[in-house]
Amino acid sequence: MNRVYPGAKIGRLLVIEDTGKKQGTNHIWKCKCDCGNVCEVNTGRIGITTNSCGCLKSDSHATHRESKSRLYIIWCNMKKRCDNQNTLNYKNYGGRGISYCEDWDKYENFRKWALENGYSDNLTIDRIDVNKGYCPDNCQWATRTEQSNNRRNWGMLPYYGIVKDNTGFRAQVTIKGKKVYIAHSINDIEFLVNARNEYIDKHNLPCKKNIWKG
Repeated sequence: MNRVYPGAKIGRLLVIEDTGKKQGTNHIWKCKCDCGNVCEVNTGRIGITTNSCGCLKSDSHATHRESKSRLYIIWCNMKKRCDNQNTLNYKNYGGRGISYCEDWDKYENFRKWALENGYSDNLTIDRIDVNKGYCPDNCQWATRTEQSNNRRNWGMLPYYGIVKDNTGFRAQVTIKGKKVYIAHSINDIEFLVNARNEYIDKHNLPCKKNIWKG
């Protein structure tokens, strides 16, 4: 997330001063845009959803005219998860160091990659390695079921589909939106990792397998 202070240059905006006004807990900053306009911007928006006085948005819409498209919304949400501390799931993304590559700061570059790499309206963006950020080498398009199978269970274990329950741990996968429980153990995580991997192989499922870390 951008650090806001007098003299900082964020997008087309030069931060001049704190106005002393607030919206909720966010400060309001007086900024000067490259086009010459002076504007006031909320801390929670500057550098995230606001990078100019409004002229950048106009230029961008004139270029791609896709501000209401599904792909554009996916791009905006990706940036919010990484940059905006006020976003509900920021803690699982920007809060733990997940960011997006510099090239994808521009929608046109993200759009070009998406269309050249299998994007369709029934797919969502998926990071191959959940501990790395959004970039061409670490992203793919997947169905929601595939994403559910590939997602790490936050706060539990660093293994796909191995989750804690009231009596121990269980291995699971998601098939057509439904969870399938494969095995259960009080504390033998290695057994669960192997059982899940074998189940995926046996049923030829599009799920990521785990590597036992010992």
